[in-house]
Amino acid sequence: MKKKIIYNNEEYIIEAKGEDEIVVNNKTFKVNLKEKNKNFFNIEIQGKKFIIEVREGEFYLDGEKIEKLSISPYFPQLKKQKQMINSQKEVVKAPIPGTITQILVKEGDTVKKDQELFILEAMKMRNRILTTIDKGVVKKIYVSENETVSQDQKLAIIEN
Repeated sequence: MKKKIIYNNEEYIIEAKGEDEIVVNNKTFKVNLKEKNKNFFNIEIQGKKFIIEVREGEFYLDGEKIEKLSISPYFPQLKKQKQMINSQKEVVKAPIPGTITQILVKEGDTVKKDQELFILEAMKMRNRILTTIDKGVVKKIYVSENETVSQDQKLAIIEN
């Protein structure tokens, strides 16, 4: 698994390869790791030796505290953006105040774009409330039939 490490405002992508190699920003290094005790690690990278100490959740390199260190999972930005584009969530709200006279779907139903979800009666007119998500799933319905709702009241959540 790759990790993103930010140290002194510099970003590094690190991945362990087997037991004796580490890849830092696509450059491979030979590593010899020997645990000295519970909190100390002797590390040799390309012939250079270091001692890393972990004390109370903080890191020390050769006795000097490592400041401004952040470690998190690495997710390529492109992959993350693609997931966000493919994942949609629609909060269906009442466009006007009125009474929900019909609920045409139930939780767990798959819906397609422009499918009728609710009939909202206002001023003796029947208003159709449709979904805008194609191939979505009704995750939650917040109202019941014959319930009076206000404008912008949450009626349902649809996700794909």
